[in-house]
Amino acid sequence: MDTSFKELDKPDAATIQAMQLEAMMRLDSDQPFLTMDQWRNRKVCAFCNDDGTSKDHFIGPYPFLLASMNRFGDTKKRHFWAHDACARHSPEVIQGKDGTWYNVSTAMRRGRTVVSYML
Repeated sequence: MDTSFKELDKPDAATIQAMQLEAMMRLDSDQPFLTMDQWRNRKVCAFCNDDGTSKDHFIGPYPFLLASMNRFGDTKKRHFWAHDACARHSPEVIQGKDGTWYNVSTAMRRGRTVVSYML
């Protein structure tokens, strides 16, 4: 039985730099931009700020639309997503018999302005 310990050869600085350069060259030049684009386009619930990694399902195949107007009269439209459970627990939100959701934008706007105090 061989009980002697063999220390691995440590690479010198030039070899380390060559290995790092080779690893960087293997990356596609567009890969960071694709990752950033995927991050920007991910679904995030407007109520709980959780992204799509949880097991909760988002409502509908399309996002909701929130239209707001600033003091200059310019209309700004923003898309948002909502989890099924988050929308159901909002008091204003109603789901019709045909499956359409009502007052989700109102509930999201109210939820953003509510201030909670902890005693």
